[in-house]
Amino acid sequence: MAKKFTKPEFVADFDITKINPKVTYKQFIEDLRKNKILGKTFSHNIPVLAPQEKTPTRWFHVVLRTDEKEITLSIRCDNLYLECYQMGKAGAWMEFGSDTKKPPSPSFLGFGW
Repeated sequence: MAKKFTKPEFVADFDITKINPKVTYKQFIEDLRKNKILGKTFSHNIPVLAPQEKTPTRWFHVVLRTDEKEITLSIRCDNLYLECYQMGKAGAWMEFGSDTKKPPSPSFLGFGW
């Protein structure tokens, strides 16, 4: 597995069987701000994302779990795009996008075109 997916800026972990959606969402946004995922620039007193990188270098993970299952989402810090996901703790990373992207270790999820 590529290093980029295993070195997140921070991890937000949600047990979806026990969360209060309103409280959890608010805390998640506060964590994004606290962990400097949202940029240093503000618009109307709200932080905005840093400029998008041509080659992304920063990700954060969102882990969604129940008592029996879990999925980890790897999200780019510069544009909040879902880059890839992993089912379970030892599963393969599945990456969205073009099959020419680097690194080659995640499995490509094509769209059948």
